[in-house]
Amino acid sequence: MLKPRDADAPCIALDAHHSERVLPPRIHLDIYTENQDAEVRRLAVLGAREVHWDNLPDDADYVIMEDPEGNRFCVVDRPDWAGWERVRGE
Repeated sequence: MLKPRDADAPCIALDAHHSERVLPPRIHLDIYTENQDAEVRRLAVLGAREVHWDNLPDDADYVIMEDPEGNRFCVVDRPDWAGWERVRGE
């Protein structure tokens, strides 16, 4: 169960289930962050790696990553998202 530590906000429940890797993946997560560079570094320390895509737009506000099992997700740069205040309890 993933949920904010200090806020009453929506949670995400994940369940492990063995399956073959499928492209495109059945599920894709976008992780919003106030500081994209710091979040990409944090996730890399945890074992994720950046995925380079030749068709990535020059003005993309996301970084494509994948976890150690090859599940892909994006880290989206959203410092202006209005929900940050609610998540921090402000």
